[in-house]
Amino acid sequence: PEVRQGRNPAALYELGLCHARVKDYRRAVECFELVREIDPDHLDCLYNLGVCSKALSRATFRDYFRQYLDRAPESWWARVALEVLRS
Repeated sequence: PEVRQGRNPAALYELGLCHARVKDYRRAVECFELVREIDPDHLDCLYNLGVCSKALSRATFRDYFRQYLDRAPESWWARVALEVLRS
């Protein structure tokens, strides 16, 4: 995996998932944002930013889901993101 400034995006992404699993969404978002700084094209990270931002009642979740839909419109997760945006 690419390492920039001593940060490993795969490890940060996994750490973000761990935080999300225990519902520590604030820390999960912090990890996912760091991943995006290193790898702006990390689609799973973008989707999870949407999920965690929604859990924190942040309006930015819509932007993350829209960006995800633009980049991966045929994925299964895109369907989920679309449903969330419509609700």
